[in-house]
Amino acid sequence: ASEVLAGALHDNRRARIVGSRTFGKGSVQTVLPLDNGDSVKLTTARYYTPSGRSIQATGIVPDVELAPDPANAVKDMPASIADFSEAKLPGHLRGDDEASGGATGVVLPGDGPIQSALRELKQPGSLAARAAAGPRPVARPKPEVAPAPAGVAVPAKPEQPKPEADDSGK
Repeated sequence: ASEVLAGALHDNRRARIVGSRTFGKGSVQTVLPLDNGDSVKLTTARYYTPSGRSIQATGIVPDVELAPDPANAVKDMPASIADFSEAKLPGHLRGDDEASGGATGVVLPGDGPIQSALRELKQPGSLAARAAAGPRPVARPKPEVAPAPAGVAVPAKPEQPKPEADDSGK
């Protein structure tokens, strides 16, 4: 949320961004449970700034970049953490401005959960097949009306007035 806010403030010239480039998490993932107990994580949305720039993998670049102060750095923290971003994760989702070579969609050997999910999704009757088939009508049972208890009078339905014929001959 902070990346989206920073991008919106910057694009609308409501603030100057000061600090370091943000992580670059510009996507929304949804976890869908499968019938066999496993689940699949799908990317369902991406975040864009008001000017249309994708946040994914590139993050928000500040107007004024501040480098970490080595004197105040946390002891034993690797220097690589300071430059950690979504784009450096293996198999990351590529951003719009990013050159080819990020996530390829290829399942790596030994990635068992992904292989299982793909097999499940390709089966007839799977979650993907049901989604492609579209919504199914739902049969709603008619409500049961209990009979009136003995000795209780049930009011009769009022008769609807019949339209009167007018004199115009219609």
